[in-house]
Amino acid sequence: MTPWRAELEAAISAAAKPGAPLVPSALLTHCQGLNDPVTHLLGEETGHTIYAALNESSGFISLVRNRQLVMTDERRQKVAGAVRWLVATMQAWRRADDPKDAIVVSLVVVAARLDEEGLLWRLLPDAAGPNQEMGIALGTILSRMRVNPTLMATRSPISEGEELDGLLKAETEKDWPTLRRLAEEVAYHATTSVLVSQPSRALNRFFPNILTQIAQAVPQIGIAMAIVTALPVEDAFKLGARSGNDYTQFASVCRLFNQYTRVRALGAAQEDALDQLLALVVQNPAQWASWMRAFVAHPYRATQIQPAIGRALAGADVIAMQGYLDGIYVQASWLGRSEVGACLEAFASRVPLDRRQSAWRLAFARWQRWNFGAHENLSRLTAISQSNLDFAIVGYVAECLSGQEREAYANGCLITLKNTELRWHQSQQPFMEDSYRIMSRYQPFAQAGLAGTDRSKWLRDKAEDYLLGEFEEPYWRQRYHLQKMPS
Repeated sequence: MTPWRAELEAAISAAAKPGAPLVPSALLTHCQGLNDPVTHLLGEETGHTIYAALNESSGFISLVRNRQLVMTDERRQKVAGAVRWLVATMQAWRRADDPKDAIVVSLVVVAARLDEEGLLWRLLPDAAGPNQEMGIALGTILSRMRVNPTLMATRSPISEGEELDGLLKAETEKDWPTLRRLAEEVAYHATTSVLVSQPSRALNRFFPNILTQIAQAVPQIGIAMAIVTALPVEDAFKLGARSGNDYTQFASVCRLFNQYTRVRALGAAQEDALDQLLALVVQNPAQWASWMRAFVAHPYRATQIQPAIGRALAGADVIAMQGYLDGIYVQASWLGRSEVGACLEAFASRVPLDRRQSAWRLAFARWQRWNFGAHENLSRLTAISQSNLDFAIVGYVAECLSGQEREAYANGCLITLKNTELRWHQSQQPFMEDSYRIMSRYQPFAQAGLAGTDRSKWLRDKAEDYLLGEFEEPYWRQRYHLQKMPS
């Protein structure tokens, strides 16, 4: 717990007792003198005047939070007074008394000065929330907000303009794989106005129906990311599920991977909320397939949600599984193996054998077509390799093939490898690549022979390779630069 969190908790507790409110008189006077306080606060060159007016009553709070000023009992009483004013204003505000939103803007900036990651709104008493007029006012302001991120100025204006045009096109077309980059690379917590973060938190606590209505109408990924980033992870998932809005749903998941606000592990309640969201998305095959291209193409970039994807697949049909498998960028690498394994283990532990066999057959067909990059011009095998689909391929061997079929496949690999020695190759490199490709195909079959149906052993963690027949002999191991798997 940070020092300010402890001070804020104490101030909210003290505010429940009788005492004088700390009225931000200078701030109210300044905002009431503006033609449009909301637009004024949003302005890069004008918003600072509102905070300057706030400093006359609450400037010490920023200094205390930055540890430039020591907290005293007198200052604690003032913080409690600021909370009292905020609660009283939430209760008593009426539209007829504030046609320009001067009081609402004042309330928002006072809340921003006090708040730390939404703690203020989570701890305020329930009595602060019954005023529906205030909820509508905060919702109206939030619904006006837009976030139009710009790229870092590291390239020419022409290339930046072209990339921004591409992102806008992706947003219009709901190209989720492209939009994931936009959602992850912008510092929404730093660039977003308090007119997004504070109303979002207030509405989430006291007026969730109004926040849901706003989330339903969100027209862009930027504002969706700004809203969900202001909320706790669990609440963001729930908002996405309630909204039914593509942007809000996608943003609630992307906020986990944003480089500025990354969430590295999910708790039980967050997992449950994510399950509910994915259970909705998986019912739309086109949306699910596009999400899979965004979140499982490189699964190690979305480690946190892989088990939840597996649980969603367990409750879906074969089309969803095909969408998942097609979304994976299959590659000859150790990267992504454990993440795909976590997803498919979550799936396998919840479905009967026939469902597992159907999934393993789909994965095996994809793996065979890929054939360790045989048809990819830029793919070069320099050793026996694994693939990120290994869990499913071992599953196919263990649960779909008989012992005779496994042995026949291994013998086929051995015969093909021997014949490779007899075929003409343009150079040593393509010869070695063909040989490594055949031996790589054998690896999951050998692993299945050792692991059987014990899924905990389907992904081996040893770097040594399984060798075929006489290729275990020293001459052939030296010939192909091979290491023997120790017993």
